[in-house]
Amino acid sequence: MTGARKHPGYFWLAFEWSNLVSTCFDCNKIGKGKGNRFPLLGGEANRLSTPPLSQNGSGLDVNELRPDHPQLSKERPYLLHPEFDIPEICFAFDNEGLMSGIDAEGRGKETIKICNLNRKNLKYRRQKALEFFVIPIRNAMQAFDAGGFDNNQLLLFLKFTFQRFEDWGQPKEEYSLFGKFAFENFSSLVLTLLPKGYRAVIEEAFRRFQLGQL
Repeated sequence: MTGARKHPGYFWLAFEWSNLVSTCFDCNKIGKGKGNRFPLLGGEANRLSTPPLSQNGSGLDVNELRPDHPQLSKERPYLLHPEFDIPEICFAFDNEGLMSGIDAEGRGKETIKICNLNRKNLKYRRQKALEFFVIPIRNAMQAFDAGGFDNNQLLLFLKFTFQRFEDWGQPKEEYSLFGKFAFENFSSLVLTLLPKGYRAVIEEAFRRFQLGQL
């Protein structure tokens, strides 16, 4: 393990479901991704080096294999666990797809660093995912100005687009955390990408959508 050469590795967690987390190749690879890195907030003094045994010593204490149970939670890893931690309170994004860590402990920042979550291609793809919603909104406003949409058609199109935008934040969607953040920070992330002359109309339509009045 990187930074803990004498550690035998968490071999007792090899078949623990809560320890099996799907990752892409680039996030997990040695060198530019996570690899064998697993740094702890309190340093090596907090690292568990032997498996938790049952009280009678007959085998593993299977109740202590989950990261939210006392034995492992005492380690306080920097790396966020997507099933047990709350990523929403640890990350923020800008409208170019750049991630930043925002939690006081620095876990978001370190997770970004460990998994290289701001690598060029990933940042680009997040940006393009946001543009997938921004460009149609801009085009609809231009069509409205040119007489291609009437008022009702424009509002119907915006309602459809806002609904798809909100759905982007569902966990099954690609870049869903970015989608959720962008939807919740619509004014600062999305409106700023639109021509100034369109912003007031779009902002009001979005407000009405959130109230269920669009």
